[in-house]
Amino acid sequence: MSQKLPGVLATAAIVAILLTAIAIEPQRRQQASEDYRREVLTEGIELYAENCAACHGPGGEGNADGPALLGASGYPYDNLYRVIESKHFDGDSSAYGVDFGGNLAWPEIDALAQLVQASVWNATRAFVAGRNLYEWVPVVEGLDNPLLVRSANDGSGRLFALEQTGFILVIENGDYIFEPFLDISQRFSLDVFTGGYSERGLLGLAFHPNYAENGLFFVSHTDENGHSVIARYRVSESNHNRADPDSRVEILTQEQPFFDHNGGNIVFGPDGYLYIGFGDGGNPELPNYNSQDPSSFLGKILRIDVDSGETYTVPPDNPFVDDSDFRPEIWAYGVRNPWRFTFDRQTGDLFLGDVGQWEREEVNFQPADSPGGQNYGWSAFEATARYLEDVELDAADVTMPVIEYLHDIGCSVTGGYVYRGSNLPELEGQYFYGDYCSGLIWLVEPGAWEPEIFMNTDFVISSFGEDEDGELYVVDYKGGIYRLELATDLR
Repeated sequence: MSQKLPGVLATAAIVAILLTAIAIEPQRRQQASEDYRREVLTEGIELYAENCAACHGPGGEGNADGPALLGASGYPYDNLYRVIESKHFDGDSSAYGVDFGGNLAWPEIDALAQLVQASVWNATRAFVAGRNLYEWVPVVEGLDNPLLVRSANDGSGRLFALEQTGFILVIENGDYIFEPFLDISQRFSLDVFTGGYSERGLLGLAFHPNYAENGLFFVSHTDENGHSVIARYRVSESNHNRADPDSRVEILTQEQPFFDHNGGNIVFGPDGYLYIGFGDGGNPELPNYNSQDPSSFLGKILRIDVDSGETYTVPPDNPFVDDSDFRPEIWAYGVRNPWRFTFDRQTGDLFLGDVGQWEREEVNFQPADSPGGQNYGWSAFEATARYLEDVELDAADVTMPVIEYLHDIGCSVTGGYVYRGSNLPELEGQYFYGDYCSGLIWLVEPGAWEPEIFMNTDFVISSFGEDEDGELYVVDYKGGIYRLELATDLR
């Protein structure tokens, strides 16, 4: 379920071990900061892999060519430095220091000496072996077509798993509660339950930002006719692990012409408004113009205020409120099937995965200070490539994706999250996304937009998630929810 980590990431990844497993006594050179110490030790691991592992073993365990270093952490720093500079630990090999015929200068020898004294051999062994330093640890398994995992951010630490077949389950104390938080399975068309591929059912869940006080949450689903519905519920007053099914209020509906491309993601933005994603209406065999039709919700991202009016009102600063050609709820348009968009909890930036047609997948970006109104190009463009020539739209008027990839490495993008947890600080600020078909997971630094493969999994990636603390999860459509952690022997 893993592959070799890219070189740059593998180097940076060692920081996680340093945060939790290193206790270094005062050294000859007083480091100006903990960040500098991590940098030095990371460099030491790289140098060890290149210069030392062949003789002293990938994890300092020693071999026929050199003694073990596992007990050398107790040596004074000055002694370690002089030994590394002037000779190998066996006393017979050539030196490392340039003054003794070697090829390393003092900062590099310093890094090696600090590495040996810090004794971070698990991390070093993993780096030398070129394997992934992370793993996806099971949280729950055995679910029925899970599509989403959410936190209510109410201080309870609970997670909520959404099953496509209509159940929302509470995950608490390492397992899910058998009695569902909500069951709306009776509201769907039969094709949701046949066991074949379906894009219908329970598709989205969003807890109100003030859920801890008002108990409100919202679901996105298709109904018995296959049309899209956004509904509001309230938690039970007598049991915080049960919703009140009688509290249901439908706040918005959208007819769907075909069975697919329903979208269905819903999420509250940092502005407190509810964002809703609808696909273009489906049937890829036919030319589809809905996403460029300003009078339709299809192929759009909507933005509504659910805290006023009977159901909702339109925020006064929505980009098209004064344009009679557009539905005022529209925040952005030109999407094909937006499958998972999220806001960075720290910056407020919006990241949007949009499933492509026959050739390309894409991720779009909207900065936090955007006034909205972006046209992401579909169906005139599939990612950056021209698609329907009869759709009159210039490339200059399109907000092009920040990431795209071809179908030789995947077929359906699943948007993810910017990592803001504390357990893996070396991943801070990295955006994770994946592919439903191939199981590949990438990460990318926003702004640089140079994706790296983070891990090759056998998951059918239906979603990512984050908990109250910002730790990252992945949802496997085959039945499991997993949390990203350091590999077991590196913790």
